This record gives sequence, structure tokens and C-alpha cells, in this order.
Amino acid sequence: MLARYGVWIVDAILLLVALETVALIAVRVRRDRGPTVAQTVTFLGAGAALLVALRAALADWHPAVALGALLVAGVAHAAHVALDARR
Repeated sequence: MLARYGVWIVDAILLLVALETVALIAVRVRRDRGPTVAQTVTFLGAGAALLVALRAALADWHPAVALGALLVAGVAHAAHVALDARR
């Protein structure tokens, strides 16, 4: 029962992360303020990938899906750290 509600909550959070990504990119493009598009995508992409891994675990998907999502999260995180190190 908890897994069913957990999946729904994770889906809602993923939707909010997607909306936040679009909003931050729109602010950057229109006003040239805020984080760069690359910083936004890598930072929020890492978090979204972690949420996908959590959803895969809660929904009892194949473990390869969770592993792939964790790999994507790690790569996005490393890219974000590299972008921050250049600043």
C-alpha cells in the first residue's frame, strides 16, 4: 500500500522538477539572470534521475532501470560539479 502512494508522490515531485526546470530556463533566456541552462539541467537532472531510481524501486521495476537511473544521476552530478569548478 505504501509503495502505491509512494509512486504517486514521486510522480508528482518529478512533475514539479520538470516545471522548475522549464521556469528556470525561461528566466535565463528572457532576463539573462539566474543559473545557466547547463547548470540548471545538470543540477535538476541529477535530482530527477534519483527520483526515477526511487520510483523504479517503489514500482518494482527491473533493477537495471534503477541502476541506469543512478548512473545518469552520477554523470549529471559530476557534470554539475565540473561546471561549478570552472566558475
